[in-house]
Amino acid sequence: MRVHLCWTCRGCSGSSRLVQCFSSHPSVVTVEPHESFMLPANSLQELDVRIRPMSACATSQLTYINVVDVELHQVHKRTVAGPTMKIASDCV
Repeated sequence: MRVHLCWTCRGCSGSSRLVQCFSSHPSVVTVEPHESFMLPANSLQELDVRIRPMSACATSQLTYINVVDVELHQVHKRTVAGPTMKIASDCV
């Protein structure tokens, strides 16, 4: 089962940021895009994110999907993928 999400991320004021998506359980859930990308300053950018459980048990545990500023090592956006892979988003 693959979950496809369209997120809207707001760029920080002042400067563009290099960000990347990570899973709290990378051995259980994979997240695409794998590579880092530029989040322009003072803009909204739509992200096409795919979440794929690596096993059937992955759908029964809580997983965080984070968009992280790779230069400052800060969480830009956090999303929770729950037991049935329902998505609850929260901007940090």
